[in-house]
Amino acid sequence: MEQPKQTASRIRGVQKLLDRYTVYEIARWLDKYQRWDLAPHEIGVLMEAKRSEYPAKWEEAYTPSVLVDYETDLHVYDQRLCPSREGGSRA
Repeated sequence: MEQPKQTASRIRGVQKLLDRYTVYEIARWLDKYQRWDLAPHEIGVLMEAKRSEYPAKWEEAYTPSVLVDYETDLHVYDQRLCPSREGGSRA
């Protein structure tokens, strides 16, 4: 059993969550993602993130087609930026 302060905090969190979403929306999200370990405020943040949309791409002609939609591997970038701290080589 949780501590009374933690229980009260979770109840307040659920109340705030219910101000923004219906019980059905919350249950559907929980059923889909199976994230029962999250606190109510974390669920709210993730539900809000799913609602947000990425901005539309701008039309431009100067990016080479091979680079359009290319995702940089940030681990490789970090290794090259600071090899001694990221376990990369100095070469």
